[in-house]
Amino acid sequence: MEKEPIKSHEDLEVYKMAFDVAMKIFELSKKFPVEERSWLKFAVKCGYLDVDTARELYGVYNRVLGILVTIINNPSPWLIKR
Repeated sequence: MEKEPIKSHEDLEVYKMAFDVAMKIFELSKKFPVEERSWLKFAVKCGYLDVDTARELYGVYNRVLGILVTIINNPSPWLIKR
């Protein structure tokens, strides 16, 4: 079964993964005090976010970064063919 051709950056699995984890962080940060939104390490140190959740989020970000590095180092398979 052949995959659909990529027409936009939003079709990339890495984009979807990054967007999903960003949304999860956004939802979690709604519970933080206004002055503490986003900064994951600060959120853990201040007790707004548990260590396991932060590790899970950092794990996804590390996978996203790894995929992006792979794409940068070998761009040909990712280029849109016209």
